[in-house]
Amino acid sequence: MKIVSGRTGSPHVTSQQFRQMLEGIIGQGSYIITSGENLKPELSSNNLMKIRSGMMAHHGCISCVDIGTYDEVTLTNGSQGMKRIDLIVNRYTRNAETEVENCSWKVIQGTPVASNPAVPAYTSGNLQNGDLVDDCPAFEVHYDGINVTEVKSLLSVADGLSELSSKLYETYIDPSTKSICIRFPKNRIQICAGTIRVYASLQQNGTGYTGVSTKIEQATFPKPFKFLRGCTITQNSDDWVMILGKTTTLNGISQLRLGYFAAYTNKAFYMDYIAIGTY
Repeated sequence: MKIVSGRTGSPHVTSQQFRQMLEGIIGQGSYIITSGENLKPELSSNNLMKIRSGMMAHHGCISCVDIGTYDEVTLTNGSQGMKRIDLIVNRYTRNAETEVENCSWKVIQGTPVASNPAVPAYTSGNLQNGDLVDDCPAFEVHYDGINVTEVKSLLSVADGLSELSSKLYETYIDPSTKSICIRFPKNRIQICAGTIRVYASLQQNGTGYTGVSTKIEQATFPKPFKFLRGCTITQNSDDWVMILGKTTTLNGISQLRLGYFAAYTNKAFYMDYIAIGTY
């Protein structure tokens, strides 16, 4: 074991160690890191493409086009009556003798064919394993005859920490009920807490009552929930909601306390709640 992020008295942090750390944070694949113009390709002519500013990670190796600048990549003419796909890669190289490392754009020309052109082969390595050449495919350039018909970006733009957090959950206050809600977009689930209006109907018989039926009034329930058919505290097809509240003991029986009401009457009242449901 050796220390990396500490003073030792002599230079000791290697590029491989730095890349190891970045792979743990960003990932071990290939991504455009949100910066500048995110390496946006811009076709100037059939023979020249600009790559706007941005930054990318490939197997932990960070390379960039400086903000406020662009790189130019020279393209080869297409062939009359033929189709072709060229591949633009960000090529990592390491000199085995000097250990000097470098990244640069390289165009790998495809084979012209009458139809269904194939993407050309590239050097698929892993610089973290010591490979001297490691290509990262970044763009495909599609030709139909002498004209470029499409430039396809092959890398996704990685979200920053703030974007990732916003995708995990979001919070808001429902304007109609003033309920505080937390929403989880990936699972379409939300948790809300606040006060809602409940209508209690007493079920009677000749000598007393047998139970209480409760119904949530839709108008006072948080709007982001899906419409609950019947709006009762039960499962309704694919729409559901669970209400949690305080419990009380009456005649030795533990009950959910929804509110207070007179016997043999129906009553609407407000109750504090926590709800979990779909939206």
